[in-house]
Amino acid sequence: MPIPLLNESGLLPEGIKDSIMNTSEQNIVQTVKSIRLMNDSLETLCTRTLPANPQLFALLSEGPINQTRDLLNQLDKLIAEAASLNDQIEEHALAS
Repeated sequence: MPIPLLNESGLLPEGIKDSIMNTSEQNIVQTVKSIRLMNDSLETLCTRTLPANPQLFALLSEGPINQTRDLLNQLDKLIAEAASLNDQIEEHALAS
């Protein structure tokens, strides 16, 4: 995400840093919530299905495990993007 143009004072427009960082934070929070939901699903499967039918557990848990992996990868990317944005914003602020 490119940093917006600076205003006439050489600063980021009012509230833009907060807006950018809030959006990043919201995406991270939502991804963490999704990971927790997948974890809860796996825990339920583990408790209810694994003791009675390990083969069914293996089959049913495959989707949530794959989704959790995808979400963890997404979380890594979101954190890296947020850190990069923060660095860019700080660089713009220091350059002013």
